[in-house]
Amino acid sequence: MSVVSRFLSRREAMPVVDARRGLQAAAEWLMRAQDASGCGGVSAAYDVAKRQWTGAYPETTGYIIPTFFRYADFSGNPEYRERAVRMAAWESDIQLPDGGVRAGTMDAPQIVPTIFNTGQVLFGWLAAWKQTQDTRFRDSAVRSADWLVAAQDPDGAWRRFAVALAEFLGT
Repeated sequence: MSVVSRFLSRREAMPVVDARRGLQAAAEWLMRAQDASGCGGVSAAYDVAKRQWTGAYPETTGYIIPTFFRYADFSGNPEYRERAVRMAAWESDIQLPDGGVRAGTMDAPQIVPTIFNTGQVLFGWLAAWKQTQDTRFRDSAVRSADWLVAAQDPDGAWRRFAVALAEFLGT
């Protein structure tokens, strides 16, 4: 018997991973992050050293929306669906007049649109429209898509509105 075979045969069995518990813990953490923002959006992060949540972040809130719709179906808990709708409404409330979505967190020192964040929030509005048929979400999605097309270069690339996130987070 090889050394490796002997080592492997003496190893303790790996613990059984409970994926449902892991998913539930992640969803509960995101709920806490949403509650901490106080606005309907989801906080960007928790600062362990300061023991506080950072400002709500449109980009991540945007892709948490479809995640919460899927988790509501998976878990059977309608609270996640309600939270996703609240996130989508918040995103509509803060959408910039030109249709773009702002860079950085809500406590960022400057308000400027950015391509990436707009695309991430567009996913959220489309999921909310599909789930609710609320025209508010459709209209926000159309406005953001129009802004993305207008910002696109003739060769299909997006070179404008690419923002260095660190400067808008104040870091």
